[in-house]
Amino acid sequence: MSSDAESHRIVTDLVKDQNIDVLDELVEHVQRAIADDGSGLSRRDIAAALVRLGNRKAGSERPHEAVTATKEAVDLYRDLATKQPDAHREEFAGALESLAMRMAALWLHEPALQANREARLLRRGGARKS
Repeated sequence: MSSDAESHRIVTDLVKDQNIDVLDELVEHVQRAIADDGSGLSRRDIAAALVRLGNRKAGSERPHEAVTATKEAVDLYRDLATKQPDAHREEFAGALESLAMRMAALWLHEPALQANREARLLRRGGARKS
């Protein structure tokens, strides 16, 4: 199976609430998709799938994996919001809020507060953190 087809399958499975154990595989495909802009994958869809995966990992008591997935989503949304702030601001803020919750669950309070502050700034239309 080609890398594009495999990436699409992984993202589709996540959107359909399947395949919770694909974090490493998904991250690898995300990195390939980012490196190869011709992959046909939407970074927005990948980021949304990663947030969803983070939520599911947290719900299955895998908090470290939840943070990893959500951080990947935040990184993708940060890049998207840098290029098109109005189109991606709300999704980026939501991913940051998810990251704050995931970090707080691991007692990472300072990074959780930082993510939460950045989300609030975004929701107010303030400057994005680079």
